[in-house]
Amino acid sequence: MISSSLRLFLSYLTKDTAFANVIGVMRIHNPTSADGSNTAYPKTFRIPQPGKQDPYFGLSRSWYYNAEVNGQLSLIRLRQKGKSRGVTLIDFSQVESLINNNMTKGQENE
Repeated sequence: MISSSLRLFLSYLTKDTAFANVIGVMRIHNPTSADGSNTAYPKTFRIPQPGKQDPYFGLSRSWYYNAEVNGQLSLIRLRQKGKSRGVTLIDFSQVESLINNNMTKGQENE
């Protein structure tokens, strides 16, 4: 479940279709928003460029690669046949649930 402040932040970032296209996200709507609004959030988004953070969670490129190596999440790699380069995508819901699980564990340890 997305907190209301994160939901507001995400709705601000993804309102502009041009912005969503620039960062390469696929948009879907969450019909079960707590406030009844139809808030858009990305299904997937591109891994951040080197030295930058993703616009949704503020995590770096290396954090995502390390999380994949540690088995915490899986990255989606798309490449055309015969090409050496492709696109690496991150599943928004996997990162969201990983963060929520870690927040829950942190609260239990307090």
